[in-house]
Amino acid sequence: TDVQIRYNSNNALAMLCSDGNEVLLYHGGSAKFQTTSTGIDVTGTATMDGLTVDGDVKIYDNANDVLSFGSALYQTIAGSSGSNDLNYRTFANHIWKTGTGASSKTDGTERMRLTSTGLGIGTSPSANLDVRGSGSNGQIYLGGSTSATYGKMYSDNDGTLILAADACNNAGSSSFRVEVDGGEKLRIDSS
Repeated sequence: TDVQIRYNSNNALAMLCSDGNEVLLYHGGSAKFQTTSTGIDVTGTATMDGLTVDGDVKIYDNANDVLSFGSALYQTIAGSSGSNDLNYRTFANHIWKTGTGASSKTDGTERMRLTSTGLGIGTSPSANLDVRGSGSNGQIYLGGSTSATYGKMYSDNDGTLILAADACNNAGSSSFRVEVDGGEKLRIDSS
């Protein structure tokens, strides 16, 4: 026999205990909390003071798996108290992709990979830092807050290494300098 608890004022259902099955809690006539054979189902937003989970965790945005952790995945994300730090750990490689699609594991273009060898941008790393371009060269830009003024280092497919000071010729009277032991030892300018 089912057990029903209803509001006295409007006879709306508040709780339904099905004989041998689920328990449902209602708010404003809509089921919000339901026990199932595998756990619980919450409709709406759950607000709580804390959460401890024993087992795999998956966070969804609509039907898409946005964030998942589990014993087979060995992933951990933890923020530091009082700061904006984000510590991320995984059992294998860290892979960052761009693009959209139904599967974050297969869709998108890989942009960066962090492995035990190093950091690869545009490639899987073969050194501590490995930068490869999608075309003829991989480039590194170094600069301050003025986006049009920067130094550039790049290498093309024939192995040529190019270092460029003020690569866009935005600052004028710029120079290329080499320092050793805290002092300038070489300067090349436009003169």
